[in-house]
Amino acid sequence: MKIYMLLKDRFVEALNQAKGEREIHAFLKKDPLLVWATFMNCGGHSDYVIPEFSLSGKYYADFVVMQSFSGGWNIAFIELEPVDENPFIKDGSPSKRLRGAVKQINDWHDFERDEGASLRSHLAEAAWRYDTLYPERNLAREPWCAKLPLRDPKTYLCCKYYIVMGRRSHFNEELIHVKSKFARHHNNAEILTYDRFIEAAEKLDQQKQNEHYKSRGIGRKDKEFLAQFAKEPEKFSISSNRDVDTYPSEINVYGTCYKIQRMEEGDGLVVRGCLRR
Repeated sequence: MKIYMLLKDRFVEALNQAKGEREIHAFLKKDPLLVWATFMNCGGHSDYVIPEFSLSGKYYADFVVMQSFSGGWNIAFIELEPVDENPFIKDGSPSKRLRGAVKQINDWHDFERDEGASLRSHLAEAAWRYDTLYPERNLAREPWCAKLPLRDPKTYLCCKYYIVMGRRSHFNEELIHVKSKFARHHNNAEILTYDRFIEAAEKLDQQKQNEHYKSRGIGRKDKEFLAQFAKEPEKFSISSNRDVDTYPSEINVYGTCYKIQRMEEGDGLVVRGCLRR
């Protein structure tokens, strides 16, 4: 007989067995709803969870979680560090691993500040190709927030940065105080412990959201599309390296018609309108 385990129990078991962050990363890749619920569990239009997000091949985030709202996007960049390591040493100074994580956060923040157009393009491309939360409805679709595509330079991005490291049991009262003011001096990068995932898992279990998510029905057409997309993703692409003039004015991507136009400033394309069919 197969024994059903709650998401919280499975995650705690994974934490107890983990020797670093890689095991937890593998667990979370299989349960993207838990990642979304930990960092973005609020109302919005479209939701994405993207593992191993690359910024121009220079910088990498373990996860990026995206949620659209009217006129913009909430974006969470997440760096996972070891479960069994305290972010701070006894005198309150950052540990070596935390200092390394902070450097990554600073790189992401600088990229956001200096290369906003490139960031939008990378996020849109990753959402189009690699979403793990709702692939049956998100893959091969340009991400939108109400009336604007993510690639549009007028789209507002609200980016937040998170370092997940250690357990609450690692913190005494003094270190809790150090942790609470850490973001003020480090590009608003918030330190969370893995206990935050446990809390989110418990809520999903109580509301039976994870059970519903895992058993959600995926229609035959969706399954056929996912299989086809996995084999030939470029067949659906509107952002390859082809010359701009070879693009059609419209493209139908899995039932959604997108209007494609040149960008008003600079090189490239932007999706300007969408007609649901």
